[in-house]
Amino acid sequence: NKAEITIRPNPTSGLLSITSTGNLNVPTGLLELMTLTGKVVDRFEWNGKSVQIDLSSHPRGIYFLKIGTKDYTEIKKVILQ
Repeated sequence: NKAEITIRPNPTSGLLSITSTGNLNVPTGLLELMTLTGKVVDRFEWNGKSVQIDLSSHPRGIYFLKIGTKDYTEIKKVILQ
């Protein structure tokens, strides 16, 4: 039962919504914003269903967003413009 995770809008100017179509059903998951070299530059908590995060304090560019819970991890590319 794989969850489908969507991030919108992408590219973004700052605000990014992350939603899961499945029920990851976790008390706390972790989102990690990483540079292309893998350096973690920000972390956000989420409930496995939906969250809105603000990336506007970071420089424009391409990032990876690691979406993780206890039993599930996915990495998505995010463009901040």
